[in-house]
Amino acid sequence: MGFQMKRICTICARGGSKGVSGKNIRLLRGKPLIAHSIEQARASGLFEVIAVSSDSCQILEIAKSSGANIVVKRPDHLATDAAAKINNQLAALMLSRSPLAKAAAGRSAGDLRSVRTG
Repeated sequence: MGFQMKRICTICARGGSKGVSGKNIRLLRGKPLIAHSIEQARASGLFEVIAVSSDSCQILEIAKSSGANIVVKRPDHLATDAAAKINNQLAALMLSRSPLAKAAAGRSAGDLRSVRTG
């Protein structure tokens, strides 16, 4: 039984933007901004899985209805201005119910490029 690498697009979308309040749910050409991000990731043809991490249930609902494969409620300590994106990406993998969560358990951020699923 062989292993297949999965290419994952991780989109970190905070609900509490300081620059533009609620920017990820604001409409742009009739759709929420987060929906455009998901559609562009899908249209690129580069990713098999699109995962969205957010502290906002509203953003996660929109993400799921817009085609995200994985949506993860971000812990409060990762929803700050100072939180590094890699920590949010790891949280998305660890908190999801995807096969990658099992494969990535216990690995460091630097080792994620070698995570494989079967």
